[in-house]
Amino acid sequence: MKLNERPNMLILNDLLQPAIQCSAALSEIEEEASKGALSEVVRHGLLVLAVAHFETMVLDTLRCYLLAIPEKIPKQGMTVAKEDLLAHPFDLIEVQVDKFLRSAAYDGLSDILRQFCDLLSLDDANHQSLAKPVREIKASRNILLHNKLVTNGAYLEQAGESRRAKEEGKKLNIDRTYLDNSVRAFASVVSEMKCLMQAKYASYTKLAAIRRLWDFCFKSPVMPFEDFWTVNEDRDCIVSSKRGRCEDGLSGSETVFLGVWRTHFNAYRPDLKPIYIRGLDEHHQAKLFFLLSVFRHLWLE
Repeated sequence: MKLNERPNMLILNDLLQPAIQCSAALSEIEEEASKGALSEVVRHGLLVLAVAHFETMVLDTLRCYLLAIPEKIPKQGMTVAKEDLLAHPFDLIEVQVDKFLRSAAYDGLSDILRQFCDLLSLDDANHQSLAKPVREIKASRNILLHNKLVTNGAYLEQAGESRRAKEEGKKLNIDRTYLDNSVRAFASVVSEMKCLMQAKYASYTKLAAIRRLWDFCFKSPVMPFEDFWTVNEDRDCIVSSKRGRCEDGLSGSETVFLGVWRTHFNAYRPDLKPIYIRGLDEHHQAKLFFLLSVFRHLWLE
């Protein structure tokens, strides 16, 4: 199976989930920060937590995107370990994506957001507008953890134009106002990222991905998607299966693939014919393995 034969399995709702969860977490932090006087350790902890939620959101979004479109995994620095080949023959892509993300996590926030915009094919100018409100916050978090909130060269470089000091050796403070503004800044950037993804990938519905997967499996004109499934466009899902008009004339491989689809729609199928993998040629075997790997995560309902 060639790389360009793989269907694009990106689903907007899945792509947005990390941002939705991050927004909810930031709202909880904001609510917690509003509860009366906060000790210094609580203010510091809430700031660190807000930064962590934001960075995790960016990386989790990239993970979702790259698993759906693995050809976008950056080639630079990519190596495949012998141990991974032997231990992960069926999920090697996930292993490579996770390796890339672990490496990217050590980059500066601006670099991570640049990668985010580049990989998701968003306007490159967007990464500046996303990074600017939160660069200084991340830099403050770094010196909070590593330098007792005393500015150093790394802070001055990372904080950019919004830095709160112009020289090294200045002790910064994380007061109530700074904490509130920081959480709101992250929430605003997350909201902007959601809007960018919604605008770019509005057509990437779950049903659109399912139809692309169906067209990948079945090339015959006697197997149009609508002949075999009833869908609910509003709920963005399949609601029932049905017997195709030309089902009695399907080939052996088509019957096998259709059985796999129906099994993964409503589990037990008493009419499912046994799958004899050696009865398929190498091309159809590769397609079947890919289909099963997709059904590990994709629910048709």
